[in-house]
Amino acid sequence: MRLEDYKDLYDSMKLSEDSDQRILVQILKNRNEDNKTKKKGKEYLARRVVKVAVAALVAVVAVSGVAYAATQLWNTNVAKRYGVSKDTETMQKMTDKGFSKIMTDREESKLTVTDNGITVDVVQTLADEHFAYVYFEVEFSKEYEPVVKGADENSDTGVAMPEISFSSKNLADNNLNFCGSVAKVINDHKVAYEYMLMSPSDSELLEDFVVDMNIEDFTVDHEIYDSNSYSIVKGNWNLSWNLSCGTEKSTYEIGKKVTIDGVEMDVEKLVISPLSYQLYVQLKDWDAFNKLFAKDEQPELSEFQYSDGTFDGLGGIGSTNIEHSDSRGTYVIEVKGFDKIMDLDKLTGFTYGGNKISLQ
Repeated sequence: MRLEDYKDLYDSMKLSEDSDQRILVQILKNRNEDNKTKKKGKEYLARRVVKVAVAALVAVVAVSGVAYAATQLWNTNVAKRYGVSKDTETMQKMTDKGFSKIMTDREESKLTVTDNGITVDVVQTLADEHFAYVYFEVEFSKEYEPVVKGADENSDTGVAMPEISFSSKNLADNNLNFCGSVAKVINDHKVAYEYMLMSPSDSELLEDFVVDMNIEDFTVDHEIYDSNSYSIVKGNWNLSWNLSCGTEKSTYEIGKKVTIDGVEMDVEKLVISPLSYQLYVQLKDWDAFNKLFAKDEQPELSEFQYSDGTFDGLGGIGSTNIEHSDSRGTYVIEVKGFDKIMDLDKLTGFTYGGNKISLQ
């Protein structure tokens, strides 16, 4: 293994300054011991220092509880975005259970395409049966101006946006529901994007899906100066892959009767994964509920409660589906993806339409 390879390995770990310092101390300690030996050749010392560096690195990782695979493989922006940048245990768990798929860890699994001087790399996906999050980076050659001066690094305004579509042969009409935005402006010619894909219905889950991503052009919005938009370049950036989908979830049979704004209903069941939830509520009076729905006053799940007594308000995007069945009555099925990874082990309850409901 070359010296450069060891350096690349070390750099890829992105450890804390404290860990770096402990490694350095160990290296210097062993180097001083080497200087006392008879073998003082430069080549011997260089190899010895590198081996000690890697040994010290492994020791620090073991003592610090850092999960190597998770730390090395998860994109740092993705980890930060989903609230686990300091939680290597959760990162490793999400990878082991199939929720996370890193596309850059092995040469054979890389998803990259270049056309007209623009390279698109799918970096990482997070997915369960209902929602998938696709994080990809685009590098523009110097001839393009993808980031307008004055653009915000986390805003679509003044940053090139792709004309993009997602489809799957697993669906009858091929089309996947999706939305997305700029995740981060990495530099003047490199931008990261995040798109969320949604299953069309409860009966069409994302498990074993083949995802086709197609980009036709990139357009810059000059709203920060005027209302003009223009296409930087047209091309063909097409990528296809098998979506890695975590299927582990917790199901809570609740059966709690609540009255919200005079409307009676039964909160029957919560199905939840680290990335999304489905809440099933049976209605006693559809017409009364529909009046709330028409006024955009329908109840919804507003927060989760953890074992330490804290509450977590929900971000993310979702939908409310109405299901009519002669045998089961009328159900409201609330489906929503989280804007960060949920720790199911700490979950103790939630609030629906102002009613606190225990899961214990």
